Amino acid sequence: MSFKGLKVLLIEDNEMNRNLCCDILKIFNAQVVEAENAENGLALLEEDLPDLILMDVQLPGMDGIQATRLIKRNPEWNRIPVIAITAHALEGELDEIMEAGFDSQICKPFKISDFVAEVSRHLGVEAEFPQS
Repeated sequence: MSFKGLKVLLIEDNEMNRNLCCDILKIFNAQVVEAENAENGLALLEEDLPDLILMDVQLPGMDGIQATRLIKRNPEWNRIPVIAITAHALEGELDEIMEAGFDSQICKPFKISDFVAEVSRHLGVEAEFPQS
């Protein structure tokens, strides 16, 4: 099974991390919409709703925690699962992440299989790695 027909909004300021996540999602046939910061990501939400949001926690300007709080307060957006992508989360930070309304988190660096499993869980599909 793949992510075909499913849209993921990826909000990540680091180009290398954004490209990696985007490439993985595209291997599984997801439609990916990218934003370099929370403000652009929120503007994209105004245009079209994704099935899932992957949100870097540490973003320039508005951080991922603030953006997720706004998403979860909006009745049109709050049903969309939001996965935190974070490089490091101390115990207090993890509590703040989950209290902000994130549905789960993926810690960087991550194993591709763990990333795919977490995305699959929130999209409600089982993804199998493509055969070469």
